[in-house]
Amino acid sequence: MQEEERHLYEYSFHEHTLKVTDIKIGYGGCNAIIVSASEDRTCKVWSLSRGKLLRNIVFPSIIDAIALDAGEHVFYAGGRDGKIYIAALNAPGASNSSYGLHIIGSLSEHSKAITCLASSADGSLLVSGSEDGMIRVWDTKSRNITRIFRHAKGPVSNVLVVRQPEHLNPGTSINTQASSLRGHGLLLPPPLQKYANSAD
Repeated sequence: MQEEERHLYEYSFHEHTLKVTDIKIGYGGCNAIIVSASEDRTCKVWSLSRGKLLRNIVFPSIIDAIALDAGEHVFYAGGRDGKIYIAALNAPGASNSSYGLHIIGSLSEHSKAITCLASSADGSLLVSGSEDGMIRVWDTKSRNITRIFRHAKGPVSNVLVVRQPEHLNPGTSINTQASSLRGHGLLLPPPLQKYANSAD
């Protein structure tokens, strides 16, 4: 039994010097990459199949949230300084890279620490939540805010991007959707209009 307990995991990563704040795994199955963030102001990129550190990226702030883009070309790192850093995953460099070498840009509209990030399935949108109680939706190409939601009760602790079900396809009429849903015993949730504030 003791021998079985010793082999409950394939790899153990312990390169971070302070508390780990977030972990994300890529889309490659057993060949995926893992990105971890820590209070040591680093994000580390790991190979799941080899169990090795691929890259170490040092940030100007503690990173509390990570999101990978759909193509895994970049990842977004939300800092306690209110900035979302954009870091390149495919840039050449050693695993012990220097400060800021792979940071290729940033987004900054939050007034307090970024607490959570999520990317849309196609990578065109990034959603960020913050201690300032704001949820911002970013266009990743233009790096502009497309939508703002206010969470009046306090900091935002988590965000999730969910694909729109086929029966709610914009090409179908609302009446058809409503009658179809009623027939299946499903009801649409109330609209979030009271939280929405367009950034246009």
